Amino acid sequence: MAQLPKYGKDTSAIYSFDEAMALVGNGKFQSALLLITGICLLSVIVETGVVGFYAIVARCDLGFTTQEQGILSSAAYAGIVIGSYPWGYLSDTIGRLKVIKIATIGGLIASIISAFSNSVGMLIAFRLIVGIFIAGTQGSVFSYLGEFHSIKTRTKAVTLLSAFVTLGFTFTPALAIGILPLSIGGEIYGGEFSSWRLYGILATIPSIIGLIILPFLPESPKYLLTVGKSEEALEVLRLLFRINKGLPKEEFPVHVLAKIDNSAHSSKEGFIGRMKQIVKHTGRMFERSRILVSLNLLFQMFGIYLVSHGLYMWFPNILAWMVKHIDEDVTVYDVTQMEQHGDASNTTTNTTECNSLVNVFTYEVLTVMGLVYTASYIVIGLLIKTIGKRMILGGWLLACGIAGIALYWARGFYLCAVLFIIFIGTGNCGGIVCTISVDYFPTEISALAMCLIMLIGRLGVVVGSNIYGLILEENCNILFYGLGSLVVILAILAMFLPNDKKQKKKTKDSSAENGEIRDNYDTRF
Repeated sequence: MAQLPKYGKDTSAIYSFDEAMALVGNGKFQSALLLITGICLLSVIVETGVVGFYAIVARCDLGFTTQEQGILSSAAYAGIVIGSYPWGYLSDTIGRLKVIKIATIGGLIASIISAFSNSVGMLIAFRLIVGIFIAGTQGSVFSYLGEFHSIKTRTKAVTLLSAFVTLGFTFTPALAIGILPLSIGGEIYGGEFSSWRLYGILATIPSIIGLIILPFLPESPKYLLTVGKSEEALEVLRLLFRINKGLPKEEFPVHVLAKIDNSAHSSKEGFIGRMKQIVKHTGRMFERSRILVSLNLLFQMFGIYLVSHGLYMWFPNILAWMVKHIDEDVTVYDVTQMEQHGDASNTTTNTTECNSLVNVFTYEVLTVMGLVYTASYIVIGLLIKTIGKRMILGGWLLACGIAGIALYWARGFYLCAVLFIIFIGTGNCGGIVCTISVDYFPTEISALAMCLIMLIGRLGVVVGSNIYGLILEENCNILFYGLGSLVVILAILAMFLPNDKKQKKKTKDSSAENGEIRDNYDTRF
């Protein structure tokens, strides 16, 4: 290994951000940061999915209808749709870390309050507020982690971060196994304190852990460089150099960083000016050179979340119905028809009877499903650089789409459960789309672009979770066949996303032709 130049020598050399990050290396700090940002992302997934698990008990306790359950299930996602854009702009203007802190605190408070709701209206309202806050964490955490990596390691890091999405699919049902079947003493609003309320409170554990650790982290050095704070960016890089290399900060060889265009952060026109900037920056996503890729990414995320997360909100119910007919040779359609037309769970208000509706085996299956998803994501993270993002995305979507279509004919609990798990595994592709997006968009619009993409994805959940309950009552066979076909279409469109090798070549060629040092985000377009 070549000896690094000593700090204090050749102070005039200009380094691009990626060159500086290559000298910092990928070590202890990035590993710790992956864990911390993963916990923050885990809190988002738990908060969006927790309602789907306690809905069966909360519905019994508060007495709401199937339609109200659909609204409740999508409330947090609707909040994310509302909050994504404002948070995205704030992330690009006041900083990634500051937004993550504020959003996590607000989401935590609103979530705890929602657990003490005395009506479905209050519960929906505070779950909506939870969604508005966690939108900030959702949109910023990927950019924050990615900006502590060079172009060489960024893709793998963001993909591994996405594994915490699937870990949320493990944590949420695992927590439900120990909490939801309980009959808890105490009173609230003149009735017993139901287990779903305790479950909702304990589901905030990842948020609490995140808040304890976040104050010790530095702001993204790439963000600091983008807004013109070069010295602060250098100081962060020196800190990372010391942690990763075990050498004094004074030996870090970089003294001057190449500037990054900061016009995206220069608006001083107040609220109106910022709104104009949002429109302007959004327009950059749809410039002639980017419009087809941007629309493809948006449609990919909408379809992925429509299918996976929208259906996942109803999966605990569907799986519980299927367990009741585990020994029968029936289709999913047969089961939903028998259960939907005979469901009277919302007519009882006795807490003990409500808890009896919980089937622990259902949550055990969902826990195993989450572990399988997590393992598959880790494998993707290890292979993505070798196989390529586009090929993994297309192949995964194709397999999931075929499984969804197969549900049209499948009979028996175990076959249907396996196909269902593969089909809902479409959600794993959301992380790959995020990885492609983080690599594709330049720094000054990166967080805003991510928030728009996630906004469209969450809009898919809102649409899906509200219509699935109604379709399940009528003809779920059409639902599975239609959604499966949609996923196959997404697989085909994935082949038109940027090719990893061509994108790298374009970056290198651009740098060579201009004879100057630039940041990789800026040279690849």
